[in-house]
Amino acid sequence: MTASPQQFALLHLCSMDKAIVFGIIVALVGANSTDMSSCENSITCETCSLHSSCYWCTSSHSCHSYSLNNFDTYFQYCDWADARWMQCFMNVKGLIIITTVFVALLLMAVISFFLWYKIRRQRVKKEAMKKRMAEEEERNIIRQHELDVKHEERKKLTDEIRNRYGIAE
Repeated sequence: MTASPQQFALLHLCSMDKAIVFGIIVALVGANSTDMSSCENSITCETCSLHSSCYWCTSSHSCHSYSLNNFDTYFQYCDWADARWMQCFMNVKGLIIITTVFVALLLMAVISFFLWYKIRRQRVKKEAMKKRMAEEEERNIIRQHELDVKHEERKKLTDEIRNRYGIAE
């Protein structure tokens, strides 16, 4: 693939890093873009499926280019069941169905993971809350016991003072 004069001039105007990135982009875009003649010249499904913008029609045994502009005209020369794109062992309909099923399964797996994670977090939070409540209850029991001991000591001291001075209750 050769660069046009405008692309060549742009490469020299850009810095070296930008020139490398631009060169890679030009190479990638140029490698994937095919004209109508490269699709029409393919005589087998294997050679046709090498081009990403071509599809093989099994009913007419021909290679065609499809348009990315309109979804309805992707495979205008062939039925969806007869069209082979990017591979020869499966038609486009099957490829779409398998891709849809795979995406749905992947989506269900992701949703299941997030639900499992949420339930797990709730359980961990609940266990932590129970632990905190048990610790708080234990502290309250200890504090109440200390208060009871102090109350008994004060009562005993008060009783001793009353007995010493003969004050009746």
